[in-house]
Amino acid sequence: MATTTPLILFLLMAFVPVLRANTAGEPTDTLRLQVTLTMPSEGEMWLTVRPLSGTARGSVTLPVVQFRGGTEFPTPVTVASTGDRVRLTSIGSIDNVIVRGVPGSIDVVESKPDRFWLYQIRTSTDPDLRLHAAVALGDATELPDMALALSELYRGERQTDVRNALLSSYAKQSRGRTGSHPLIVNALKEPAPIRITAMRELARYEGVMPVRNEVLDVIRNASDVDLVNQALRTYRAIVPLAESDDLMRRLLNEDDAAEFAATILASFEGREEARILRNRLPAFLDSKQDFSIRKSAFSILTAIEKEPSYWRGVFETYVSDADPLFRILIWDAAGLLAPEDRESFLRSRLDVETDPAVRGRLPGLNP
Repeated sequence: MATTTPLILFLLMAFVPVLRANTAGEPTDTLRLQVTLTMPSEGEMWLTVRPLSGTARGSVTLPVVQFRGGTEFPTPVTVASTGDRVRLTSIGSIDNVIVRGVPGSIDVVESKPDRFWLYQIRTSTDPDLRLHAAVALGDATELPDMALALSELYRGERQTDVRNALLSSYAKQSRGRTGSHPLIVNALKEPAPIRITAMRELARYEGVMPVRNEVLDVIRNASDVDLVNQALRTYRAIVPLAESDDLMRRLLNEDDAAEFAATILASFEGREEARILRNRLPAFLDSKQDFSIRKSAFSILTAIEKEPSYWRGVFETYVSDADPLFRILIWDAAGLLAPEDRESFLRSRLDVETDPAVRGRLPGLNP
């Protein structure tokens, strides 16, 4: 009878804890809970819990902290992780309630009265708590003049990510109303990422001439490529489509067009108006361009150009391109070739194409 060697015995002993850990039945993923705090009347608080994702764990205890007059009062609460609604024991008239998750086990998405979020951003020293409040206030509906409050908070804020979130929340609350754009326009002078957020939020101001002029000035004069690309997307949202198309077409003919080509081409994909780019598109198929640009240009060409002789020229140039991803695009367009050309190119590539993914696209061949 064979005996167990010391090495095998050691490996078995090392494996036992792993077996135990995997058969204990404990969830290993993070449970994500939506936690909604409501106050039907002063002193009456209810906590509603709804699972969003992850494996339920039966009853769980959530750390809850109530704030009153600058003092914290921990009041943990046990709830069913499958969904629950419980009444919280109130300490009286409170300023805020924070429900935290359990690190590594439970994440919490809070929803609570707007005045609690305001208190949190004005008094908390925790950067994450302040950031959460700044984002949440963009959806506030209970308090009047929220846009005004957010503008004041934004001007006094020094933490970049919180300031950025406050600007976005201000824009959401302003909803493109007349006269609310100057604060956002002035934010274009801020460092990134705030100026990028400002440019994105200006897309809410369709037809507002001062905003149009500011965006156009950035497109013409700014050196920040990311900012200009966002400005192009915003410009398309706030002016008539024909005006945007004309500007995009002219920019695509400039020497530095590659810096903005991905944004411009994306704005034309799937549109009949893309035909105005036909003569310029072949330059963006060049192997020196980023693949995303080549792919967009190729996609537009396949939609607007159906002449088989045109595609014979494209295949002659790119069927042996160094990038296999682009060669896949080429063969996916083989149906645009005349049948005799398709057969000719196929015969010429059968023995020289070695990439399995590309060979899988060759007409009549399996991967």
